[in-house]
Formats: sequence, structure tokens, C-alpha cells
Amino acid sequence: GAANDFTLSNETFETNTFKIYPNPATGNSINIVSSNGEAVNVVIYSTLGQKVLAVNALTNTLNVGNLDSGMYIVRISQGEATQTRKLVIK
Repeated sequence: GAANDFTLSNETFETNTFKIYPNPATGNSINIVSSNGEAVNVVIYSTLGQKVLAVNALTNTLNVGNLDSGMYIVRISQGEATQTRKLVIK
């Protein structure tokens, strides 16, 4: 039907990518930067799946000083794009 005529065959846009650094984190903050420079929403989960930190409209530096050492899962989203990263805090 007409509703299914939309295709991505002429795909010219680049998928937005996100960087987290430093990783492993050794200080009290990390930087989360998107390739298009716009703000992102960030949720950090423990490896047990518990939400430990959530920040909306983050533009760069995220304070992680109150998180214990260990491995975390960071979910970064912006509009329709969502990516998941592992973060190690020393």
C-alpha cells in the first residue's frame, strides 16, 4: 500500500555517532559528544540493569564522580538515534 512506499534507497545522510572519553574514566567527569554537535540524552545503567544516572540535553561534560568503580552501560540518544556504549570507571 501507499503507506509502505517510503524507502531508504537514496540514503545520503550519515548516521550520527557519539563519543565518550576518557574511557576508562579516571576522574570525576567524562565527555559525551555527538558528531553533529547537538545535545544528547544520557542514561547510565549498572551491569545489573539499574538506572544510576540520567541526564537530558547534555552538551558535553557529565559528572560521574558519585559512581562507584566498575563497568556501566551508557545509553545515548538524540532524536531517533540511540546508541549503547560500555563505560569503565576506574
